[in-house]
Amino acid sequence: MGALVLADWAAAISSFPTDYPRLTGWFSSVVSAGVLLTALWGHWKRPIIKVELGGARSHGRVPLVDAEGKTIETQAKYFRLRITNAGLTTIKDCSGQLLKLTRQIAGKEPECFDRDTYVFGWAHNGESNKRDISRRQSFSMDLATLSLSSGQRGRSQLFFGGLGRPMPTTLAAFLNSYSGKATFRYDLLISADNARPRTVSVEFEFDPERDSLKFIPFNTRYFGWQMLWWLRSLQSRRRRKTLADALPARKRARF
Repeated sequence: MGALVLADWAAAISSFPTDYPRLTGWFSSVVSAGVLLTALWGHWKRPIIKVELGGARSHGRVPLVDAEGKTIETQAKYFRLRITNAGLTTIKDCSGQLLKLTRQIAGKEPECFDRDTYVFGWAHNGESNKRDISRRQSFSMDLATLSLSSGQRGRSQLFFGGLGRPMPTTLAAFLNSYSGKATFRYDLLISADNARPRTVSVEFEFDPERDSLKFIPFNTRYFGWQMLWWLRSLQSRRRRKTLADALPARKRARF
C-alpha cells in the first residue's frame, strides 16, 4: 500500500510541469529569486578582514615587558598592524602568518627568509595566536618591538614580533646574523576560518641610532600613489572650505 502511494506521488510530481506549465514557470521564478536573495544577503553580511597601518595606530611608546611579565627599566615601541572586522558577521579564528621576510642592506643583494612558518601574536593576548573579531571591532597584531636607546651612546635594538614570543631557530639565526641599519619587508597572510584572506606587505626602516621605525605606507607600492595622495588632500581641503562657507558667520571663526 505504501509503495503504491509513493508511486502515485512520484507520477503526480513528474506530470506537474506538463499539466500546469504557467504555475511551473512562476514557481521556478520564485525559487530562483529566493536563491538569489539568499546569496546576496549572505554576501552583504559576510565578515571582512581590513588591515591598517599608519600613524599612532602602528607604534607607541610603552614600557618594555619581558616574557615573565616583568617590566624592564628601558622603554620600547611596538610596531603593529590593526586588524578590523569591516563586515557584519564575527570573524572566526583570525591569525597572521609570515610568508616571507626580506632584509635589504645598502650596497648588498636582498636576503630572504621563507623556510619556516611563523604566526604573529596579538597585542595583550599571549594565550593564543588566533582570536575572534566581532563586527566593527579592532585588534592589534605585534610585528616588531623596538627597545629604545638610552643615553648618547645607546643603540636601539630590534626584536621580531612580540618580545619573548618563541620563533623557529632558523628564523632567529637569520635575524641575529645582522643588527645594523637595514630595511625589512614582511609578506603576511591574514586569514580566518570564515573570511576571505588578505595578503599584505609591510615595510619599515631600522636604524640602531634612532629611537623609532620609519614605516612605508601600503599604497606606496602602487603606481601613481603620490598623485593619488595629492588628489585626496586637495579634495579634503575643498570639502573643509565648502563646510566652512556653509556655516553661519558666528561659527565660521571656530571652524
